[in-house]
Amino acid sequence: MATQHFKLQNLSCSSCVMHLEGMEDDLDGVQKVDVNFKKLTMKVEYLEEAMTPEGIVQAVSAMGYIATPETLANNSDKKGSSWKNIFRS
Repeated sequence: MATQHFKLQNLSCSSCVMHLEGMEDDLDGVQKVDVNFKKLTMKVEYLEEAMTPEGIVQAVSAMGYIATPETLANNSDKKGSSWKNIFRS
């Protein structure tokens, strides 16, 4: 089993969370979906032989939301916004 974290866009209410978390019942290979509305993140546990991160992104897109795998989202922000850099003088 694999785990992938995503950044989310276009969530407007708690119903969006329930809609996304319903993917675990609707998509083959998706075992568990946890959405954090406040942080606009989603954690998906899935079977690698039945699902891919790209497939999850497509399913989320079909529901009207935008999901970006966190590794891609984090790579676009490589300027160092870590706490270490904030407190350096």
